[in-house]
Amino acid sequence: MLFLKAIAELLSENARIEIVGCAGEADLATREIRRLAPHVVIIDFHLAAGNGIDVLKSVKSTKVKEWEKDPPLAIMFSGETESGFRKASLKFGADFVLNKLDDFEQLPQVLLAITSSRDALPAFADPSRHESEAVHGLHSDR
Repeated sequence: MLFLKAIAELLSENARIEIVGCAGEADLATREIRRLAPHVVIIDFHLAAGNGIDVLKSVKSTKVKEWEKDPPLAIMFSGETESGFRKASLKFGADFVLNKLDDFEQLPQVLLAITSSRDALPAFADPSRHESEAVHGLHSDR
């Protein structure tokens, strides 16, 4: 829960970012994402009563009227550094995989960039940087 609070505090400092919900448990996170239909979700791998991969799979496989055609962009955020974690996250629909320790302070910049233009992405957040692991980039119509 400390990390959830830290992310909320960091993002609330930027007036262009609106936090519409937070959840520390997998089931609650899945329900709230479906109910709130945000444009972008940040999913921590470590959640109470489940994990972020389960949330990611559920969210990416569900169509919600408010999402029009596609579910929200998903950022997996974790301290896990193994390439297996990155590959699993991308396999199940993560649009980006960021490291809690290395990328935390840049999260607001990444959120603003992915919601405006792929060209604005900082190098560390560009999924094509890891060509062998990337699944797809941003949808230009978002």
